Amino acid sequence: KILNSVGENTYVTYPSADSNALTKVRDTFFSLFNIGVYADKSFTYGERQTDDGEWFDPLFADITVDGRGILTVIEQNTGKCYQYDPQANLLTVFGGKGRNMGQFEQPTSIACDADGNLYILDAGMNSIQVFRPTAFLSKVHEAVALYSTGDYDGAYGLWEEILHQDENYELARVGMGKALFKQKDYEGAMEQYRLADERAMYSQAYAKHRHEIFRANFGWFVLLIAAAAVAVVFLFLGLRRLGRRGYAAFRAREKRKGLVPTLFLGCGMFFHPIDTVMAVRENRGTLNRACALLLVALAIVLRVASLFLTGYPMMAMDARDVNVGLEFLKLGLPVLTWAAAAFGVSSVLDGESRFDEVFTCSAFCLMPFVVLTPLFTLLSQVLSQGEAGLYNTIQAVMWVWVLLLFCLTMKVLNNYTVGKTVLVCLLSVGVMALLWVVGFLFLSIVGELWSFFEGIFTEIRMMLL
Repeated sequence: KILNSVGENTYVTYPSADSNALTKVRDTFFSLFNIGVYADKSFTYGERQTDDGEWFDPLFADITVDGRGILTVIEQNTGKCYQYDPQANLLTVFGGKGRNMGQFEQPTSIACDADGNLYILDAGMNSIQVFRPTAFLSKVHEAVALYSTGDYDGAYGLWEEILHQDENYELARVGMGKALFKQKDYEGAMEQYRLADERAMYSQAYAKHRHEIFRANFGWFVLLIAAAAVAVVFLFLGLRRLGRRGYAAFRAREKRKGLVPTLFLGCGMFFHPIDTVMAVRENRGTLNRACALLLVALAIVLRVASLFLTGYPMMAMDARDVNVGLEFLKLGLPVLTWAAAAFGVSSVLDGESRFDEVFTCSAFCLMPFVVLTPLFTLLSQVLSQGEAGLYNTIQAVMWVWVLLLFCLTMKVLNNYTVGKTVLVCLLSVGVMALLWVVGFLFLSIVGELWSFFEGIFTEIRMMLL
């Protein structure tokens, strides 16, 4: 660490663990529903995996800092040296385990001179190896030094030269972005940060750029915010009206409920969830099962779409890493297994509901997610990570709302007391976990059998050839 004039460590540090029980519950809840997860680069000093993929705890043996603030450390488990700039950005990695030139058996000490040369003592080979910066790395050091002294134009020019030599050197993009940020060219900084995939820095530049636009167009922004507020009010008034129309259609007691009236009834979960569930209960045998499947499928589609369309600073994962099949399992599988588990548990504990009723009401419980997810996606387009607290709180309230609706449906469908409803819900969650374990075991066995028969088929084919 290095302390500034007020005693704060200027290097990147890990967040301290909070032992507060409420904070742990919040973090667990957020992790279950991907709240507060942003696809930013994680930071670690050194590495946590060997070249063979084995996990280990790094053991830093020594450290040295030159006159420019360039920091170099040696790590004994891998024999590698890591070099950082004064802002803890990784500049280069060299060395490794071995007895060849440039490798170490047991590096124990490191020192540097005024020219930036490094002297590394290897206790395993009883030797001292001397390293001097390459022409490329010397240019990197110079750019870092110019930025540290406030010569942002000079630093920007050097980073451009470095990119011409190695266009994959992301730190050059970061350096250009920082130089542009200091020059108050926030839009240019945003472009460089995005090319370097640095969301946190992009978010800072975006917040500044948004402030400039807001000041220049204050009147239009006020009108836009007012229009958005009115649109949201009309949206929920429309949902309330659709819910009433659906409820009226179900009260008519027709022999078979259509898809559209069933969808309209689902909108009633926003304002009259008890009446909505009672309408489902009173019309058993006439429910439209396709509606429930459609709502679950729509929720999955909206979830996947939000992963692609969420504002860049607030993205939960990179679009290239989105797995549609996995997203289906993360949202569709819990709803399906909840319906099966809740129906099974309620059947044992004097429940009155049928599976189609539980499944339909479970799909209705996703209505807040279906309606609010597009609004969250639009909101994320104008937010930076500085407003993440508000954004996360709204999302958490939505998911708490959804979970409460799941519990409420079990109470109304089965005419349970509050205590028995809580018991049935907890037992249903346990049965869901059991179903997942059995399912994963079954898939593992099927995979092993498939590999076994595939091996036999390959052996037979080789024998025939």
